[in-house]
Amino acid sequence: MKQEGLRNQTILRYNVAGIVMNAVLSLAKLILGLTIHSRAVVLDVLNGFSDTVSSLLSMFSVLFSSRGCDLEHPFGYGRLEYITSLLSTLLILGLSLHAVVSAVRELIQQNAAVPNYNLAIELLMLISLAAKLIYGFLARLTGKRIRSVALMISGTESLGDSVVSAAILASIAV
Repeated sequence: MKQEGLRNQTILRYNVAGIVMNAVLSLAKLILGLTIHSRAVVLDVLNGFSDTVSSLLSMFSVLFSSRGCDLEHPFGYGRLEYITSLLSTLLILGLSLHAVVSAVRELIQQNAAVPNYNLAIELLMLISLAAKLIYGFLARLTGKRIRSVALMISGTESLGDSVVSAAILASIAV
């Protein structure tokens, strides 16, 4: 039981760190993205929002999956972590589809403002890239070690986000 408590504390700590990281980065990206008229940066804010929701779902699953058996749940709540991982994945897929559709629609209509990239946004995207890579690798490694599917998915998602940050950084450079 003590081992389970340590596992849950580790998962909660990573989720809180992920929420704080995503909230800070998303707020900064929202302000700069709107200021410079960059659709890519503003859509990256949506991605940060999905990460925050995923972390909240993961925290919810940890809090409830550690509960023991009762009359309505004779096998306990352990599978809740898998269900919240599925919900998190569906949210990410939905937001990704929305981003693609809105980007294609904007390309067809050709009514977007031209972004005005500057050093501040380049630094922010570089910081975001580094933060997402570090968090992603640590979360995946820890998730594997403590056997947490939700934490491994959170780490994988963060690594995927680092690709988005790198792509935005590359498009700014071009």
